[in-house]
Amino acid sequence: MEKANRIRANVRLALCALGIIVLSACGGSGTGGAESEPWDGHLHDASVQASGNATIAADPVTQGFTPSPGNGLSVSFQDPVSEISSIDDFIGAQWEHMQTCLMVSAQEPVIIVVDGKLEPTGLTDDVVRHIDGQIQASSHVTDTSATIQVSAQDFDGSLGSEGAYLRSIMGRYLWLANGLAERDYPYKCANG
Repeated sequence: MEKANRIRANVRLALCALGIIVLSACGGSGTGGAESEPWDGHLHDASVQASGNATIAADPVTQGFTPSPGNGLSVSFQDPVSEISSIDDFIGAQWEHMQTCLMVSAQEPVIIVVDGKLEPTGLTDDVVRHIDGQIQASSHVTDTSATIQVSAQDFDGSLGSEGAYLRSIMGRYLWLANGLAERDYPYKCANG
């Protein structure tokens, strides 16, 4: 009789353990772990929300996403002699491309094309460096504005693919302005 009671107790214990394992595997914690967290297009900083008719998608993979047109970007040149309207058009096209690829929008930044050594505006600026360590692009974001600086060399192809540093810093700006995790940033978008 005692042997039968021990067997029943062991069977109950084994079934309880099995039940807990099955519930843990199937049910999870119910809090929506990291893998089930939806991407939200809400900005953590309201000052960098999209302007004009730009919309921020509630889900970055929404098919109805429409980027804000790049023809509203303010582009200036550190060296007025180097002003070329085709660069303005190219920069606008890259802005639209990066929004479309990433499926997010943000306030349109002021773009400054720098001829010579590029110095970030502030200590906390996001920067993109060439393999030699030289800064080729930077973004400076405040509560009310955003500025992107990019080296003029980025447009002549001497540093690699034309506009690669511009696309890279634009993409990082868009991604971070929307409060999205840097580890999830799709770097392929900057390839053009």
